Amino acid sequence: MKKLISVPIPVFNAAKYLNQSISSILNQSYENFEIIICDDGSNDNSKSIMQSLKDPRIKVCYNDVNIGVLKTRNKLFEFCKGDYIAFQDADDLSHPERFKVQLEAFINDPDLMLIGTNFSYINKKSKVFNQHDVIESDLEIKNKLLKKNMFQFPSLMINSKVLDSVGGFREEFIQLGNISDDYDWILRISEKFKVGNVNYNETLYFYRSVSGSLTRSRFGASRLIGHHIAQYLAKQRVATGTDDLMLNRKDKLLSQKKRLLEPYISDPSLAFRELAASFMFNRLFLQAIVNSLLAIKKNPLAFVNYRTLQYCVRKSFTSILFESTSSN
Repeated sequence: MKKLISVPIPVFNAAKYLNQSISSILNQSYENFEIIICDDGSNDNSKSIMQSLKDPRIKVCYNDVNIGVLKTRNKLFEFCKGDYIAFQDADDLSHPERFKVQLEAFINDPDLMLIGTNFSYINKKSKVFNQHDVIESDLEIKNKLLKKNMFQFPSLMINSKVLDSVGGFREEFIQLGNISDDYDWILRISEKFKVGNVNYNETLYFYRSVSGSLTRSRFGASRLIGHHIAQYLAKQRVATGTDDLMLNRKDKLLSQKKRLLEPYISDPSLAFRELAASFMFNRLFLQAIVNSLLAIKKNPLAFVNYRTLQYCVRKSFTSILFESTSSN
């Protein structure tokens, strides 16, 4: 009997790309899957698009109010009936062979419990602007995972047995500013199971870089230190087998967060400079320039803020001019 893959998709104001995203799943060469979509209080026409989807493999549900992507993903886990769970964001795309390739990786290695893929960044027109191969082996990934997240989260597929052992995302992260809950989850899985990535001869996952898909600006500096929080907790588990969240030592964790935030408090423009760099990487030029200007507003005496603005303007102009020339 063919293995069933569950695909939980949280949706919030994703109407512009939702049909494309769902179509990329429906067009998979491996066809034994279910898609569970949950609208998280959208105020665009996402709900009407969801209601128009007629494929029997698609199930929809709705949150009465917006509860956030973390809680919505945990809610969706309860509806997943598959042997495996594949993630996808509502504005991203999957290659038609993605599920087949990831499933073959599981079949070829029964110890494997989590597998990611190579990926590309795409813009609002679905044009690729950055391609990434990924480290594949469990050993190499784990050697680097405590320093950097080695996965593009929505490209992941997991064996559903992972949920029985590790559970879902830790909702305590909401109180911390919704920071790196996915990285924390991956770290906890990697501590118990074999993990991996697969580099296919074509990009298997396309991550759309648009302003609505980036949440860093919403949470400010708390978002920027999120990976440090996840690493701090992981190092505690390596040393003692537990961490502050497991022991309900939230005061200690908040103290650590406060220490990590100190550079941003002493220089309020730092968060905006880092956001500008992040937006530039994602080719969101307007947002990068706006954050550069906000950095200057916060600290007009810091020369580095003017250099950041100069770089963002120059690089944006050069990139836009190059794209315009290339398209002609």
